[in-house]
Amino acid sequence: MTQASKTSLEFSRPVRVALPSSGDREVHVAANRDECDALAGRFGLDRLERLDADITVTRRRNGAVRITGTIRAGYTQRCVVSLDQFDTTLEYAIERRFVPEPRPVDGQGAARRREVEIDPLADDPPDTYRDDHIDLGVMIAEELGVNIDPHPRKPGAEFALDRTGEPASEADDLQADPNPFAVLKATEPDR
Repeated sequence: MTQASKTSLEFSRPVRVALPSSGDREVHVAANRDECDALAGRFGLDRLERLDADITVTRRRNGAVRITGTIRAGYTQRCVVSLDQFDTTLEYAIERRFVPEPRPVDGQGAARRREVEIDPLADDPPDTYRDDHIDLGVMIAEELGVNIDPHPRKPGAEFALDRTGEPASEADDLQADPNPFAVLKATEPDR
């Protein structure tokens, strides 16, 4: 997870994960109106009515952190077929793992570099955190971004490909020729 300065984030809720020992911490996170408006702009939504989550933060003795919970969102977006606005609600479970960012090995703050092998069938590697904080707001916004349908279709919206007399989209206004090569044939010189 990329950490940016708090002033540049639309939705920031840093939580301290340096617990004295392993254990669970329950956290409820909700975006306010300004944060919802900023996130709606970021994700191309007409309106974000609600974004909240119930999160469990579990810290292990080795510094690893497991975050589980449920994210809920309600928003308005435009149908790619009819361009009508429609409301959508999402509720989905999340699970993310975090490990402390590697410590610098020299006085200049440079981290040790090593070659990384990637197995496309393996689980995603854990995210990292620094300074004993994880920004739950940033994480929730990331999760929302990957769960929004990039090509939303209003329930019942269909592309009209035939001439039934009931327009389902602007495609009905087009005069379709059953043979697309007829225009070429008409322009062909006589031989």
